[in-house]
Amino acid sequence: MDFFIQANTPRKTGAFEDDDYDLSTAIETIFPMLTEDAILIWNHIYVPLSYKYDISCMMDDIIKMINSIRSSSSGELQIRWPSNTFACTWDIVWENDVITVVAFWETVVRDTVELLNAKNKHYYGI
Repeated sequence: MDFFIQANTPRKTGAFEDDDYDLSTAIETIFPMLTEDAILIWNHIYVPLSYKYDISCMMDDIIKMINSIRSSSSGELQIRWPSNTFACTWDIVWENDVITVVAFWETVVRDTVELLNAKNKHYYGI
């Protein structure tokens, strides 16, 4: 099983907004709508992620997930990814240096939801 995120080199707007109040809104500001996507690779299935809309919506949950896993040797967390082009729920359990993610996929760009749900479990050794 594999899990990767390929970040690529998207174009940036160069814009700075004084009213961007958190990392999510700043990410949405700095990436234009038409730029390449990041690619999430889940068990050999490629899922595009928009920097402007997917990554920006996911940022708070990504930080929460990383902080939760780093702050305790074991635990559980459920994340409901909020984007309308990357809608899924991840049930995350970590213990004994192994992270298990069971994903329930609802919507992604391209027609891969059935494939993703057929391979919805991923293990990762820390």
